[in-house]
Amino acid sequence: MNEGIEKELTFSEFLPVSKSDWINKVNKELKNRPLSELDWKPFPGDDDFELNPYYDAEDTGELAYLKAYHNSKAGSSNGWINYVKIKVGEEASARNIALDYIAQGATGVIFELDRPCSFDQLLKGLPEANTEISFIAENYPGFPDDYGDYLNRMVTAAGPPSGFIRTDMITGLQILTSGKNVVEKRVLFLQADVVLNPFEELYAILRQALKIMEAGLDAGLQPKNLSGQYFIISNTGLDYFIEIAKLRALRILFRAFVSAYGVTGNKIKDVYILSVSQKWINDTYAPHENMLKNTSTALSAIIGGCNGLLIESENEEPLSRRIALNVSTIIKEESYLDKVSDPAAGSYFIDRVTHQLIKETWNRFTKNTGK
Repeated sequence: MNEGIEKELTFSEFLPVSKSDWINKVNKELKNRPLSELDWKPFPGDDDFELNPYYDAEDTGELAYLKAYHNSKAGSSNGWINYVKIKVGEEASARNIALDYIAQGATGVIFELDRPCSFDQLLKGLPEANTEISFIAENYPGFPDDYGDYLNRMVTAAGPPSGFIRTDMITGLQILTSGKNVVEKRVLFLQADVVLNPFEELYAILRQALKIMEAGLDAGLQPKNLSGQYFIISNTGLDYFIEIAKLRALRILFRAFVSAYGVTGNKIKDVYILSVSQKWINDTYAPHENMLKNTSTALSAIIGGCNGLLIESENEEPLSRRIALNVSTIIKEESYLDKVSDPAAGSYFIDRVTHQLIKETWNRFTKNTGK
């Protein structure tokens, strides 16, 4: 065997290059145009949020605190729940659709309810022990009592299955103060409405979290009990790297928020983030534009550290639903991203964007709320 191949490969023959050396080389390639001309502002109207085309280790001085949050998502891997959403009409029909999805690889089901429901019929035969069951019940006022009664009849030694219940703030707090065993699911829902950019979304979510926390305290609940009940639904945009940074910043900002109420250390229950890749129609990329978009947004959500992923299909045809579901499955089975706890840890660019999102959001939040 060739002696050169047998030798251990190192980078010792390459001289270290400073950032200034690299910039000087680039400036020559740009024919002495300054590299700063390539700086850009990703959020229209926000002149303070500016990004550079290149970062290296010399730019990480003020980012050292982020190392404490690398691999900070609860659990030792980067696993996520592959969600589907089903609008419930007739219970048996919705159950059969759910079973079909589960057979195709779904690991979570969101049932959307807008009327009284027979949970015995809806959930009969579902593998609840290894499937995350969640509900959208904002238009179902009697949901807590009806579902609580179902759980009282069906409760097992393992307790109610995990998941979340999307309802209004008042109902969520009433569930917590009532002591119903429904509270095994998260019930304090956060989602920005119409937002201009990720920075605006983060700020809006913190404002909602504050409103719910203050209402919960007024109701006699403790911060440590409230903090573990939040779940966030975030629509994933098309800006790949910034969306990764947005979810990382969101998790850190939430920790800072609950820490301000004295919930620190191992008392912090990690916030649950459901990322949603919405249907996208663009004739330029037809006929597979939704699949292409969903693949990109799913990757950014997963690398960013989402707990659950919901990919909306182009339409309700079985093939379109199967393709949407398979995006998450293929990423997991072919790319093994669920085996890496934090794929983006240490990325100079992503850490820089994460830091700027955290800094601007927190400054605006504390300035406008006095907290």
